[in-house]
Amino acid sequence: MLDGIFKKQSNIRIIVSITSSISMIIDNIFISRFIGMDGVAAAGLITPVLMIILAFSGVLSSGGQLIVGPKMGAGEKDKAIGSVSLCFMLVFISSVIVISGAFLFTDGICAFLGAEPGSELMSMAGEYLKGYMIGTPGIIGMLAIVPLLNIDGDKKRSYVSAWAVTISDIVLDIVAVIVFPGSIGAIALATAISYLLGLIIISGHFIKKDNRYGLRIRFNNIPWGETRDVFSLGFPAALQKVLRTMLTFTINQILLFVGGSIALAGFSIVSNIGNLMNSVGQGLSAATLTISGVLHGERIKKSLKDLYRAFIKYSVLWNLVMVIITILGAEVLVGIYLSAKKVDVTAVIMGVRLFSFDYIFYSLCLCAKNYYLGIKQMKVNYII
Repeated sequence: MLDGIFKKQSNIRIIVSITSSISMIIDNIFISRFIGMDGVAAAGLITPVLMIILAFSGVLSSGGQLIVGPKMGAGEKDKAIGSVSLCFMLVFISSVIVISGAFLFTDGICAFLGAEPGSELMSMAGEYLKGYMIGTPGIIGMLAIVPLLNIDGDKKRSYVSAWAVTISDIVLDIVAVIVFPGSIGAIALATAISYLLGLIIISGHFIKKDNRYGLRIRFNNIPWGETRDVFSLGFPAALQKVLRTMLTFTINQILLFVGGSIALAGFSIVSNIGNLMNSVGQGLSAATLTISGVLHGERIKKSLKDLYRAFIKYSVLWNLVMVIITILGAEVLVGIYLSAKKVDVTAVIMGVRLFSFDYIFYSLCLCAKNYYLGIKQMKVNYII
């Protein structure tokens, strides 16, 4: 029984994770075709900033479901509603902070990330940053609120929102390159709008007056005191993102120094494809966190053991398929970026294939980390 629940939850979360990765890939494809590899390099340069935003998402996603899930498992509906309302407010507050910082310190951020002041890379990176940041509420909200949607049993809306983001991003990117040719900011803004659309669809679940589900938004009596719990429980997810951001930043600086923007663009392609394939592990780990949190609230030890076996099994099986797909289809995947002619395509293809050997281990580590986070074993979580 739990095996089936885990697969259903994983399917939803994998689709949401794939949607996030596809949006970045779509952007890069349009940028490479209609702007060039300098544009791809600019988008790659901004990646650490996007990862910091995902750190906010990770905090609210992990912390939010770990305060809502156990309450739902224990039948404390009113308290769970208060926690959901708090999560929405934290999405709004964190979005305002991120957007304000990005617009006030655009040039400083781009210079810190490695762009030379006054260069074309600086101009493109700044334009892309501003366009993308407008969608911050959607980016943070999609990842933070979808787990609460799944806890409440509304799987259909999760699928609808995920596909709406992907389809609208493609349509709006086409509009952007036709109406605003050569504008990388317009492509970024198209993605931002698609994320905001996804958040609007998700939010509809929590504002219906005739909601047949249990959770909704109620802005009176918000338990602000739980903010500390949200951030303390969500901190491990943020720590992982911060560490990966530091790694990406370091690699970007090395590539800029050794090979310039073309090398950075090649690495950006490898990362985009790898992140898409790693969506399986991200989805499995997200499902693991949701289910372990609810089971921990219900104190069902046998089911927790079944969950442990399930995430190991599917991490190996499903990611093995992704490894095979990547190795066999690396040339096709890289070939999607038609403007990659200026890059050493052979090196990029080899990079994509080498990256694939990370999938299984990445998934196992993420699932184990979220499992121990869900059952409040924080020390084991930090060690992983």
